[in-house]
Amino acid sequence: MAPDRSLEMAAAALAAFVALLLARAALHKAADPVRFEGVLADYRLAPEAALPILRGAIPLAEATCALALVLPASRSAGGLAASGLLLIYAAAMGINLARGRRDIDCGCGGAPERLGWTLVLRNLAFVAALAPAITGMGAALGVAGTLAAWIPALFALLAFGALEQLLANQARMTGDRRSLLTSAFGGGA
Repeated sequence: MAPDRSLEMAAAALAAFVALLLARAALHKAADPVRFEGVLADYRLAPEAALPILRGAIPLAEATCALALVLPASRSAGGLAASGLLLIYAAAMGINLARGRRDIDCGCGGAPERLGWTLVLRNLAFVAALAPAITGMGAALGVAGTLAAWIPALFALLAFGALEQLLANQARMTGDRRSLLTSAFGGGA
């Protein structure tokens, strides 16, 4: 009887999911570096002179972490590096939220999202999802097991993207409704 590898498969699938998110974020930032530099400037956490360096370094770091998470031999190190990035992102968001600065695009990739504590918690959840990979769980699956773990990761990415878009649409519709009511009935400033 073959050993049950469901926990190892789950660990590999979670690592693959985070790898896909990081790759998507890296591509999004690299596709429009000027816009991403503007997002970085909005955070007001780095000197202006550092922004051109960060706009290239951050997508490179995300892509490197994604690649490391894909390969079983480097998954643990990739999980540690990705967790570090995600914790930095959570801290940057938390600092701005504590300053009362919510009207910033998170810069995460995908649909634009305003800063909120749910984004901070989401990043912390991704860090927790990487814990099994950091400990080495799932590294012994081999090529076939690793490929099989990508199936649920791909479905999770699609579901995550759809949820992000639904939330972005809801926020946009709420804003449109407020604008319509204000223009129809007037609004106090």
